[in-house]
This record gives sequence, structure tokens and C-alpha cells, in this order.
Amino acid sequence: MGAASDLGVDDWRRSVPIDRRSPPSRQGLQASAGAAVRPVRLRELREAIRALAAVNQGATTTPAAVAVVHLASRGAELRIGLDELGRTRLEPVRGGVDGAVATLLGILHEARVRGDWQRLKGCRGCGYAFFDRSKNRSASWCAMSICGNRAKNRAYRQRRSLRRSTRRSV
Repeated sequence: MGAASDLGVDDWRRSVPIDRRSPPSRQGLQASAGAAVRPVRLRELREAIRALAAVNQGATTTPAAVAVVHLASRGAELRIGLDELGRTRLEPVRGGVDGAVATLLGILHEARVRGDWQRLKGCRGCGYAFFDRSKNRSASWCAMSICGNRAKNRAYRQRRSLRRSTRRSV
């Protein structure tokens, strides 16, 4: 058994639905040897970040999700960079998948430090993680035009169906 199995990641992975709408071949991750492992690693990290974002809406923290992020951070090295105005930023040491993971974890760290982490949420409709840009931090859907519209239409149809059934019974 590997380190991921020891931390309960395999059990957690089976319990989390994986989004297959965006196949790895379209993400440009098939370029080198061992590329088949990279999409799995990135999907696990994505699902772990979604689970951690759901905590901002009242869900409980999943120890396995924390373990996935912790494992991903092992190969993700960051350094402090300076721009021409002397402002600091976190930069990945390496390129490739490790660099992408490092960049993502750096963004998450900066969101925590700045207090923006609470605005990262999971969509009630599709489960995608999204940044809540609403003034009062009350957004529930990734996009009102898609998930919000579906939820409101579903509620409308249920209300209309209930009204029709009460009229027939009278």
C-alpha cells in the first residue's frame, strides 16, 4: 500500500464523484512519459480543493482531502519573487505539473492570508468550486445563467405542479 492508501485517500477518492466532462487529452497533459498519472493527481487535488471549499458553506473538513493537498504540496516548491515595483509574489520553482500545482497552492495560500478564502465555495448545482464575487458573499451557484437558472426553474415547476394537484383535489 502507498502513502495515499495509508491516509485514507483511496476511500475518499471512491466517495467523491469525478468530473469527466473535460478529458485529460484536451488539457494538454499527455505530452510526456508518466502523463497518465498526472491527470489522476490533478483530479484528486481538484476534488480535495472542492471539498475544502465546501467547508465555507458549512460542510465538515474531510481529513482525506487535507491529506491530498498535503501530498500535492510535497512536489510543489515555491520561491518569493519581486516585480519591478518591489512587490512580492509566490512563484513556482519548476515548470510542468509540479509548477502548476505549486502555482495553485500559492494562490490558495495567498487567498487565506488576504482573507479571500471564505469566498471560495462549492456550487449547489454542479459542485464546481467558484469565487463568490457578490457584495454580501451569499452566492450559491457558479453561474446564475446555468446552475441558478436550473434550480429556480426546478422550484417553479414543483410549485406549479403542487398548485395543479391542489386544484384537482378540490
